[in-house]
Amino acid sequence: MSATLTKKLQKLDKNALVDLLVEIHNENRDCKKVVTTLMAMHDPDAMYKALNKEVSAIKRGTKFIDYRESGPFCDRLYAISEKAEKYLVTQAPSLAVKLCQSLIEMDGKLFERVDDSHGDLGGFYYQLFDVLDKALPLSSLSPSAIVDYISQIYSSDDYGNRHAIIDKLNHALTPEVIEQFKQRLPEPSKDILSRRDGKVEWKIFQNHAKQLSIHKKIADKEKNVDRYIDLCQLTGIDDQSRCKIASRLNNQFQSEKAIEWLEGIPETSRMILDKYTLLQEAYQLEGDKEKEKALIWARFERYMDSKDYLAYLSFTSGNETLKTQEKVYQMAAKAKPIEKGIAFFQDIGEIDAIETLFLSRLKEANSSDYSFYRKLSTYLSKNERPLSAVLMRRLLVNQILDSARSKYYRYAINDLSQAETFSKSVTDWKSHLTHQAYLTCLKEKHPRKYSFWEQWQYR
Repeated sequence: MSATLTKKLQKLDKNALVDLLVEIHNENRDCKKVVTTLMAMHDPDAMYKALNKEVSAIKRGTKFIDYRESGPFCDRLYAISEKAEKYLVTQAPSLAVKLCQSLIEMDGKLFERVDDSHGDLGGFYYQLFDVLDKALPLSSLSPSAIVDYISQIYSSDDYGNRHAIIDKLNHALTPEVIEQFKQRLPEPSKDILSRRDGKVEWKIFQNHAKQLSIHKKIADKEKNVDRYIDLCQLTGIDDQSRCKIASRLNNQFQSEKAIEWLEGIPETSRMILDKYTLLQEAYQLEGDKEKEKALIWARFERYMDSKDYLAYLSFTSGNETLKTQEKVYQMAAKAKPIEKGIAFFQDIGEIDAIETLFLSRLKEANSSDYSFYRKLSTYLSKNERPLSAVLMRRLLVNQILDSARSKYYRYAINDLSQAETFSKSVTDWKSHLTHQAYLTCLKEKHPRKYSFWEQWQYR
């Protein structure tokens, strides 16, 4: 609730607030439901009864929910879980668990009748497991019963959503629950997890993989990095695993070991950005500014990110700073594609450099990058660079007309109109056509684009 609304409500007397709530209650069916439910916010039994009634109504439903209706339908589910988290988890955690269990039990029915193309339903259950994780350790369930329920959930996963409960295990992993898991879970088998010779049944492999995930969660909870590494090695160490291991080592100030793990990730890896981030963190922990500086430069050369450039400058001073700036500007001016260099100059606010680069390499501009050049042209126009702004809009017009994409004519009309507006501020056209001359050439080149010219005439 906004501070302004809170202040306004605080000024109302009791009768005025009652009248306000009654009016909201009588507005429509949904408002009635909201007011009735929230009236029980300090009465957990009544709140559970209201929320469970909503769950039962959803459970009884048989209508198929298509992709257009799935969003609003899942909003109803989210509203239930959010109220359970806010009003039941702390006041009546056992009731919160009971409500979560009811929602989980009917997941199969919901996945059968809801088109989850957008992932709304799957997202809801992922969030629900977070609520469950918070409620379980506060509930009346014994550690043994908690382990039983979690095991039952991840073992029965016909629709591929219940395994997410393992990702959410945090609060529920109390020392007592961890001890129960250790007593019940078998030690992970490398032979099964590696599925050697393809002889291991898929369900057996899946079950062991889920158990491995719980073992990893326990290792994290106990801050046992060595145990976590041993568990990762059971399935083989890939680049993602190296990053996860390094992150945990950094968190425990074992930066030297983290660096060793990260150095095994090749520059061609899809995890390279994570590698750079974690390496920088490790070098900071080591206090090795020279290596951190070299890393930032290597990342800048690869991605030309303005943040890296500014970070690198913080390591320089005097003549080195000037040389770095000169070198970087030359790199940006030669960057391929040209948009990479332009974006860099825009990020650091070098408007003159943007115009110089664009005009010198105009033929290399990617005219299909509509969003980039539309935003940039407006930016340049506002910063008194109208010529470049006009030429950028012309690029987009030419691209649409040359490719005869009639369904996009309305965009070309808008671009041409903007070019006309920007052109009024141009005082030096250099070697480029004036707006009127450009318009004449455009008509000569595309005389049969009748639809376009008609739209232009009546714009």
